[in-house]
Amino acid sequence: MKRKIVLLTAFFMMLFLFAGIKADIAASAEEEETEKPVEIGSTDYENLVIKLYPNDNSIIYMSVDNRKTWIEVIGASGTEDGNGRPYIEMDISWASTTSNVKIYFKGNNVKTETSCTLPKQNSFKVKFDKVSGDFTMTADADIKNFYWRKASDSTWNLVPMDKSSEEYKAFLKLVESLRFKGAKLVFRTGQIAGTDAENMGSRPSKEVNVSISKFSSAPSIKLNYTKLTFNTKATMEYTTDINSGVWIPCEKGMGLDVIAPQVFVGGAEAAKPATIYFRTAQTEKRAASLIKSITIPAQKGSPTIGEKGKDVTIAENETTGKFELTFNTASAENAFEYCVITPSKTFELTKAKWKTIKKEKTVNLTQKNAPDGTVIYVRLKGTAANEKKNIEERLPSAYATFTIKWKEKTETNEGKADKSGKN
Repeated sequence: MKRKIVLLTAFFMMLFLFAGIKADIAASAEEEETEKPVEIGSTDYENLVIKLYPNDNSIIYMSVDNRKTWIEVIGASGTEDGNGRPYIEMDISWASTTSNVKIYFKGNNVKTETSCTLPKQNSFKVKFDKVSGDFTMTADADIKNFYWRKASDSTWNLVPMDKSSEEYKAFLKLVESLRFKGAKLVFRTGQIAGTDAENMGSRPSKEVNVSISKFSSAPSIKLNYTKLTFNTKATMEYTTDINSGVWIPCEKGMGLDVIAPQVFVGGAEAAKPATIYFRTAQTEKRAASLIKSITIPAQKGSPTIGEKGKDVTIAENETTGKFELTFNTASAENAFEYCVITPSKTFELTKAKWKTIKKEKTVNLTQKNAPDGTVIYVRLKGTAANEKKNIEERLPSAYATFTIKWKEKTETNEGKADKSGKN
């Protein structure tokens, strides 16, 4: 009996001991299940840091050679996120940008490994079309924006990839302004920040240098103040409304009356000045040139001429047998021009031969060089602007005309007039 009691006591002691060991094992297992391994947080590729949560570890180790060797992570600590969780920031500037880099992590307490892969740089290509003035950009599909800066500037500017956006259109206008001198620009894509080990985002691309070619020089355009024609060429184009964006092809030696008829006296509306813009036209291989602008003043009215003309008196002198053209108000600053068109000739503004009068003077015409029906054209002479001489630009005025009609003379007097008269 005594022996049975001893055996039962021993049995129950072993049962309790086994139960305790089982409880300890279960508690230990539960404790291990609640301990968290190192956790990978967000990744910032602009500042080149990755956020690591130690959790139930005081030391974090990492391996970049497929777990052959482990080194302790050194990073800024003592910081908490918005949820009060402590983390450290590990520098990743050492990681290659040309290939993916896989990193393993583990803690000193919780040996469970976590890993992430730092992606290589995005592929990004930029090509400038000097004819259209636009860009061709090749990037990964998830890239929605790009950054650019001048090579001499450190400030990056963000622009959407969408060419229909107002920001992109404004960017092209700015690039166009840079083409007056030419420029060098630098482009890159931005990062897509990583959020965790499952979503590591993407790196910014490498910087791409692009040369922005300058426009060719503006054409040299001048107005012929006698013929009132420009030295235009068929390779040029013009507009009188620079904001319209509509350019009209030029012809060789175009007349001012074709390009800007509004500057002339005549018609229902008064003459008014005009600014004309010229450039060398764009071709398949060449962009349009810089723009040359010329402002043309409004034409003034014709001078007063005739037998009682204030500016020019035209009358037959029966004593000398000549028609006299007396320029009463002519001077160097107020020069006149006249042209004699006989009945056998036709007046053409671009072909007429004008003679200049720069002082008060009388010009004599004979019946031989100015027979009946001859038309005298008179106008104020046009001048180009000259700032040094304080001369303002002036178009030739509208012309006035006078038709010669000789009075009947005796044969003797008429013969004398024909022999002695000279222009």
